[in-house]
Amino acid sequence: MWSPELEFVCEHCGSALRYRQQSRNGQCHADWKVDDDGIVRLLGDGNVTEAMDALVEALCADGMTPFKRAEKFESELQQLYPEFEYESWLNPDQADWVRIEPLAGKTVLELGSRYGALTRSLTRRADHVVAVDTNLDGLKFSAAMNAPADIDNLTLVHGDATDLPLGDDQFDVVVLNGVLKHVGSGDGSDADADGTDAQRTLLRQVRRWLRPDGRLLLSEWNKLYPLRLASTVVPTAVEKRLFGGDDRQHPSASARLHSERGYVGLLERAGFRNVTVSYAVPDRRSPAFIFSDDRLLAAFLKRKLVSLGSCLHGAVSPQVLSRVPLPPGTRRLLGALTPAFKITADAA
Repeated sequence: MWSPELEFVCEHCGSALRYRQQSRNGQCHADWKVDDDGIVRLLGDGNVTEAMDALVEALCADGMTPFKRAEKFESELQQLYPEFEYESWLNPDQADWVRIEPLAGKTVLELGSRYGALTRSLTRRADHVVAVDTNLDGLKFSAAMNAPADIDNLTLVHGDATDLPLGDDQFDVVVLNGVLKHVGSGDGSDADADGTDAQRTLLRQVRRWLRPDGRLLLSEWNKLYPLRLASTVVPTAVEKRLFGGDDRQHPSASARLHSERGYVGLLERAGFRNVTVSYAVPDRRSPAFIFSDDRLLAAFLKRKLVSLGSCLHGAVSPQVLSRVPLPPGTRRLLGALTPAFKITADAA
């Protein structure tokens, strides 16, 4: 279901695809439509692969709980797309970095929703979620996983994050979860070797989509992470034996990544304010701990202490542990060694 305020407006002829409208008639982009799965099609009549069609058909079988569906089909998803980086439907830790963000009553735009694991977490807490991806298979899978739950606050969009026909000041929160590194990675421009020009253009557009009090939530890999640097020179077979990694442990060589200072500078030049960086350890997708933000660290410590027993949890406050002073230089060292960052920034 769409939010009544949501519309996709053609910048050339001015007509729009609006709430409950199934197709758009205009001088251009007349192929915009809403398909039978409720997916907004902005990229024409793309086709879902036969393998995904078969997976979705099995996914819709009666008598399966949401957990059983995720458990059964996550392995099949990995086999279909072994190189694709995605969050696990079975691992709640991957969503913790946004779980503490207050989303009640808010409209969220998720750019790069993949197969919908983070989307599902967002829909449980936000007023409405608009999830965008260029991968039609992923959107089809997400629609099938969410259909039995009768979710009515989610709009799935088959579109390009760098070219979305959205109006300004439409969203309270925008989520970029592992997406920014792909922006600018395929233009082949020597003048923009690290992708910063294209990334800054997208971030400026994201800021326009956000309301004045809106927030950006960004998750991305660390360019300086030692194991990632090693993976660029160490053969894959050796890396797997030494570090136990898989094909999705590190982003590809074409990914446009930055250091902590690089991400902060990129966001500030795009107009964002109050940029806060936290460190995800040991992995961006499934972190065990988040450092440098008291709220995030406290939330993770609380979960871990609960698993050790209520007595320990009652005796040691996670808020107290999160404020234990660290030796001078520790934060800078963590920033250099951490695999990935969780970043928040204000639109104004």
